[in-house]
Amino acid sequence: MSKKLSIVHYDKLLLKVSLTAIVGLLGQTALAACPDTAGINITTAANRVGSASNSQIYFCKQNFPNTTLRFAPTETQLLNRGSQAISRGNTIQSFPLSNRADLSGFNVANLNLNQLSANFPNTNGDFGSPSLFNFYIRTDRNSNCNSEYQTIKTFLRNNPNTFQLNTSFASIAPDNTSNTSLVKMTGAKLKSAIDQTKELTANIDFYYTNPTTGQYFTSDVPSYRDCWFGVGTRVTITPDSANVKFAGNYDLQISVLTQ
Repeated sequence: MSKKLSIVHYDKLLLKVSLTAIVGLLGQTALAACPDTAGINITTAANRVGSASNSQIYFCKQNFPNTTLRFAPTETQLLNRGSQAISRGNTIQSFPLSNRADLSGFNVANLNLNQLSANFPNTNGDFGSPSLFNFYIRTDRNSNCNSEYQTIKTFLRNNPNTFQLNTSFASIAPDNTSNTSLVKMTGAKLKSAIDQTKELTANIDFYYTNPTTGQYFTSDVPSYRDCWFGVGTRVTITPDSANVKFAGNYDLQISVLTQ
């Protein structure tokens, strides 16, 4: 029976436009060493995500500190040079010194907001790879893993719903626009942790993080080799007048569907 693996990392931010990516597995702390599978029973049934080309594909999460799973854009990232002047013609603002100033005629829709994009995690992890999610095929010890990593890439593109969100989204589809692109989610609705009626709309890209020669990590076991395929995420937000004024923390939770 299929089961969606739950989430463990959680941290709140109170910034202008901030995003916390939350990823992980509940109750599987033994997998913290991934992507290196030394001493880990990676082929347990609980880690199986599917099969392709007569091979079983398994999953393991790499642990990252919360700081690498945050995106808190600065003013200069959100606005050109951090500020913009908005012409309102001959508008004159007058107010008593004892009261606050409300800028007559000001409309946030007139701001030219930048598109915001961030990778999660935002730094490399073990073995120099920002692989949030790790997938494996166990094979012969002498294998160079050239066919196995292609098998995993094809499997993930053909099964984009392997990746699950805690929120609604417009669509999810394979992405083969580049050698490293895998899956694209569009129109994900990220809910505010302060007010669930407020949300940001984002696109989420899953990409291949270790496209180099020798696609594997293995323990010193003479009988097998675990061919490795790492996956990272990129979140892109286009702020607009309907959402940029809502400060606070927007939580994104991503999990992997096992079989």
